[in-house]
Amino acid sequence: MNLHIFDNQIKSQNDKSLSIEWNGNKINFLLEKKKKKIRSIYVNAIHEIVNNKSNNSNHFKFMDMNLMEMSLINEKNPFKSVYIFDCLKILVIEEIIKQKKIKKIFYHGKNFNIHKSLELLSFNSNLNYFNKNFILYKVKFKSVFFLKGLLFFFIQILKNFRLTNNFKKYSNITFFSYFVHFKSTKSQKFNSNLWGDVPQELNYKKKIINWFHFYVPSNQIKNASGANKVKKEFNVNKYENHNFINSYLTTKNYFLSLNAYLILYLKNLLIFKKNRKFFNNKYSKSNFFYFLQKDFFSSLFGSTLIYNLMNIQALDKLLKEIPKQKIGVYIIENQSWEYALIKFWRKYNHGKIIGYFNSSIRFWDLRYLKKKMEFKLHEKNPDQYFVNSKIFKNEAKKIGFPLKKLHLVEALRYSKLRHTRKIKKNKKILILGDILFEETLNLLEFTNKTVPKLKTYQFYFKPHPTMTSKSINILKSKYSYLKIVNISSEKFNNFEFVICSNGTSAVLDCLALGLNFCSVKPLNSLNLYPIEKYQKIFQAKSAEDLIKKIKKPSHLNNIKIFEKSKKSKKFLKTINKL
Repeated sequence: MNLHIFDNQIKSQNDKSLSIEWNGNKINFLLEKKKKKIRSIYVNAIHEIVNNKSNNSNHFKFMDMNLMEMSLINEKNPFKSVYIFDCLKILVIEEIIKQKKIKKIFYHGKNFNIHKSLELLSFNSNLNYFNKNFILYKVKFKSVFFLKGLLFFFIQILKNFRLTNNFKKYSNITFFSYFVHFKSTKSQKFNSNLWGDVPQELNYKKKIINWFHFYVPSNQIKNASGANKVKKEFNVNKYENHNFINSYLTTKNYFLSLNAYLILYLKNLLIFKKNRKFFNNKYSKSNFFYFLQKDFFSSLFGSTLIYNLMNIQALDKLLKEIPKQKIGVYIIENQSWEYALIKFWRKYNHGKIIGYFNSSIRFWDLRYLKKKMEFKLHEKNPDQYFVNSKIFKNEAKKIGFPLKKLHLVEALRYSKLRHTRKIKKNKKILILGDILFEETLNLLEFTNKTVPKLKTYQFYFKPHPTMTSKSINILKSKYSYLKIVNISSEKFNNFEFVICSNGTSAVLDCLALGLNFCSVKPLNSLNLYPIEKYQKIFQAKSAEDLIKKIKKPSHLNNIKIFEKSKKSKKFLKTINKL
């Protein structure tokens, strides 16, 4: 049997063959049908790729940190690496080849990355491959990524160099966080939506806490001088010691980062000449190079590499400088800096370190997936895990997290949300921006199709806290009917209906509040809905479906997702036990 692959619209073929659209319903259906197998193949393949190359590339280390493990390839973040979706699709094609005993593959599309990936798969599977269209060869130069990395480096200097250190006495309990998601920056109180009422309860108990933050420019705090000002206000509190992780970098550290970047770039040029071979693995005949090329080049030659080099030095200096810590807590997301945090936490003999799942654990969020043996490695994992829901604890158990290390605690981020008694009928629709600007654009483009048929409604837009003023202004000029609002999730109930992006955890806010809402899942996107059993009820896949849900919303009463208790008792009690 022959297999014909189209980008979007299938054209009938004369021979008895199978046809499929790369961006169509069928391939998405097959991916969901075989999702456990496909996910397992991808995770195992990436593990082998990263570990084999780590073992064969001893040069790719810095301060004893394995830079391959800190790469975007190993991070497996579907929010950062959108082309992971295409990697999963080609694994579906590989399954079709095996099941249908395909002999020839015909590609009728015009996407260069799909074409080259299918060509490699056909070659590795001993199949005949035919490309039916002329496709221009797209070259991505490593030197371009290197120059982008240099630009990123100098931007980081400008962003971080003016950040100040606070010289209060250090405590022996530390929280690692991000300097975003504040309820207010006008108050002296540190009131982070990420940590709920934990800071206030620790103050009440007169516990002195170190707070180390990654400073990220946002629409709340736009620059370093603003960040310093807010930090100074927070540090008026005698029980809190706030500092920026970025501020621990000295002129010497910046110089060492740049020097290492230049050396590693030149070494990698010599060692990784045949880029495609990097992605060869025993689990699949597919090769992910063309889909993950940007991640690969950024991690080995570009901005991700220089960013990791700076974070390694900042965390090493910080954890070496502070007194021995009894407890450390961080939000676990499998970000590259977390590897460095755990490595240097162990190196300087600090106490217990806890990874806190601040939001959801969903099927296709590949960040949390590892081979089971990896969870046992003391030097690469926290001592304990805090999970905010029985639902997500069960998901963590399925993935392979050790059950004895999983502790059920409050959902700090959602602790103040109360179920809405009555939905307002005010014809106001709130659209929630995503952390990724491109995903926000997709959401607004999708929603924009419904506007002509919803003329009696007013549309409001809440930017993600990390969205810059420049990005907000771009959206305002493109969608002039949107009214921009900066509100906390507690005020979502002031709207008749709420629309979220495909992967945002704001879906959980809406479920907890009992709102009329839905998330939008464009056809050609990975299904990142936080809780599978609710997605059919609260997910729209077309403009018509969205209009229907707005006019006749579904509503479920008394949905219990998260652990809740007054004063974050479980969270604090579990910390005290350790």
